[in-house]
Amino acid sequence: MTKDQFLKRMANAWDMGLCDPKVLGLAELWCDAIMRLEGGQMNYWNQFFNAECERLDFFASNKVLANDRDGYKIIQLMAILTHHCQKCAVDPEAWHTRSGFCNHKDEKNKH
Repeated sequence: MTKDQFLKRMANAWDMGLCDPKVLGLAELWCDAIMRLEGGQMNYWNQFFNAECERLDFFASNKVLANDRDGYKIIQLMAILTHHCQKCAVDPEAWHTRSGFCNHKDEKNKH
């Protein structure tokens, strides 16, 4: 992927509202929590888990997966940045999280 392609992907993510400070902060917390779990820092992991329980209303059924709007924005952002096809990655209407629906097979690995 070139710098220009990356910046176009980021512009798309920005326009889609995926670069909100709240979303980016949550992404950082998620990544940090995984790294601390891998490092055996269970006290931190427990604090993170408790914070997620509160944020998600104790994992109520209406606050999971795609209904976790901020969490899903993180997934969308990462999908845009890692999509195998530049055409889809910069298309705000593409289904970024489901790369199997991409019809641009000729674009694979042309980052």
